[in-house]
Amino acid sequence: MKELTGSSWGSGFAVRTWDTDGTYKFNYGCPLTHTNTQGITPGQSYMELNAASINPKDDTVYMALVFNFSYTFLVRIGPSAATVNDCLIRYVAKIGYTQAGTFDSDGFFLYYSMGKLRSVQNLHNYPEYENSGYAPDYTDAAREYVDAGGNPYLSNQADLVPLVGDLEYSGTEVKYVLGMRKNNLNGMFLP
Repeated sequence: MKELTGSSWGSGFAVRTWDTDGTYKFNYGCPLTHTNTQGITPGQSYMELNAASINPKDDTVYMALVFNFSYTFLVRIGPSAATVNDCLIRYVAKIGYTQAGTFDSDGFFLYYSMGKLRSVQNLHNYPEYENSGYAPDYTDAAREYVDAGGNPYLSNQADLVPLVGDLEYSGTEVKYVLGMRKNNLNGMFLP
């Protein structure tokens, strides 16, 4: 089992694996500065790492890398061959600013952006780019599930979790996504 955590070795995050002896093994870390970003100052720290999740289709970490509210990229993260305390960031697509995202069991990446729940499927088949300038802009191309503009409980989610279950006791399991905002847990059906 892989896990993403805030790192104890410095500013950034770590990818760890649950070992058979009941302990976590450090796989690699990712510091808060990287280059290869067209239109963004090389070496500039990114502002936020959001919506981190592991895709069940390729067992790879994806996340929203936010340089500012105009430059948010869905990126694929992997270990660097150079050092264990570094990672490779590869740009997959430009997306709208998001704070929360997750993969469901079918490999759909679900995320909140601009007041709507959106999804992109089959990310494991998307090409990756070293330079953000080559990543396609999917800001408006992602599938929209819910228009949450008027409902404060469906927008600005801090975290998302997929769930398959029979929450309505109908005898049929369906897909949901649960979101957390402040002290509220919110759920919605995914058609």
